[in-house]
Amino acid sequence: MNVVFRGGGSATNMHGRVTDLSAVGLFLSTRQFIPLGKQVHLEFELPTGKVEAVGEVRWVARGA
Repeated sequence: MNVVFRGGGSATNMHGRVTDLSAVGLFLSTRQFIPLGKQVHLEFELPTGKVEAVGEVRWVARGA
């Protein structure tokens, strides 16, 4: 699933892929590093419709 997201309050647009999605969170695969604690605004499409959410980076895996 493709996802478009940007840092909360930032004009930077970053693109990535959602590789895991559950009721308690998701994992984003990106080329750009997003630091722990960074707030992100997520926008993506599911079969049931558009999703807009705000989240916080809680875990980082480099090279994954």
